[in-house]
Amino acid sequence: MQRSQSVSNSSQDSQPTPFKAKNLWTRVILGGTAVFVCIASYWSYQTIRNLLLENLQDKAFLEVQQGANEIDRWIGDHEAELAAIANNPTFRTMDWDTIEPYLRLEEKRLPDFIYLGMTDADMLLYTTDTPDRNGQIDLSDRKHIQDAMAGINSLSDPLLARSLDGANIVVFAIPTFSGEGTAENPLGEPIGAVNAVIGIDKVKEVVNSLQYGQDSYAFALNSKGEAIVHPNAELMSTIEKPAPSLLDYDDPGLANVAQRLMNQEEGLDLFNIDGEKQYVAYVPLTEADWSVALVIPRSNIEGQLRPLDLIALVVVGLTGTMLVVL
Repeated sequence: MQRSQSVSNSSQDSQPTPFKAKNLWTRVILGGTAVFVCIASYWSYQTIRNLLLENLQDKAFLEVQQGANEIDRWIGDHEAELAAIANNPTFRTMDWDTIEPYLRLEEKRLPDFIYLGMTDADMLLYTTDTPDRNGQIDLSDRKHIQDAMAGINSLSDPLLARSLDGANIVVFAIPTFSGEGTAENPLGEPIGAVNAVIGIDKVKEVVNSLQYGQDSYAFALNSKGEAIVHPNAELMSTIEKPAPSLLDYDDPGLANVAQRLMNQEEGLDLFNIDGEKQYVAYVPLTEADWSVALVIPRSNIEGQLRPLDLIALVVVGLTGTMLVVL
């Protein structure tokens, strides 16, 4: 009888009690909830992180876009001023003795220009700066003059002025028309151009002001992918003293950026530059065949997400601890 009672007691001990079963289900529910919360938190973290990263990237791109817009406005404002001169009846006479006094008055009104001048139909230069050389400087080799004589508002790449002892300048060439219109050419044929010489200090000022944190730097390229403005002076280029084009630069990342700009593309992407991944925001100008780019160390953008990454790490750690305890 004792043996029968012992067997009965052993059978009862081996069966789970209601309390143990309830405790097991509690652990399963808590563990499942913890896993679900962890997965949902990770998904939310990734979504929020991507949105914040996109916002930071947009902010960096906007910095460059605003710089490019400022240079475009600078170019457009000066083109409008010069177009008014080119359309003036006095300038349309194409008689230098008549035009010179008018241009001297305009120089006082428009002090940003170093000097104003006229290019005649033979592409010979007349200026208020070097009267002894008027009609002797042939500009037929200058693309901006060729474009102006084809009826197109034009701006040169930076060059060394022949009549300013090699000063670094850009030249506006705005066509003037005969006024004898036809159905095909309402303004008539181009008969000359207003020449306006201006320094590139404004372009340098705008480009050098573009920054996005420590060790970021900006540069501007001309129509050939050569640097107009760059922190490395050896890469600065003029028509007479061209520096290597960034298209052929030995850094594939910079060469890739230059090629995209030559293709009139814009955006912000990661490139391998100077041996490390860096963001580059790049924008072509609309008023000239130039472009602007800003190189940003990756940490300057993604480093702002570290507090969010730390919170995510803490959540994962707490979830892991809860699962171990359960």
